[in-house]
Amino acid sequence: MIEFTRNDLEEIMGILLDRTEKNKQKWELLDYCMTSQEEKKNKTDICSVSHEIKIQTKFAGQILVLEIIEKIYLPSEKGDIVVHGKP
Repeated sequence: MIEFTRNDLEEIMGILLDRTEKNKQKWELLDYCMTSQEEKKNKTDICSVSHEIKIQTKFAGQILVLEIIEKIYLPSEKGDIVVHGKP
């Protein structure tokens, strides 16, 4: 396994982003997961929703795996939340 410095990773991610936007980099979806969790903080109920995507691509002869995780807390007081659904 190759060890990358932070600068290496930032440069590689910039190249991959550029190549992806130009449709020159192909990605394979490995996994996608979405979860929710309720917890109490300071006597207040807080809900969080998180999702994780795991993808891989081949770059410079190496297979690179990228995991992206986002966690959203509700209420966040940082914007509007709109839910659309069909009855």
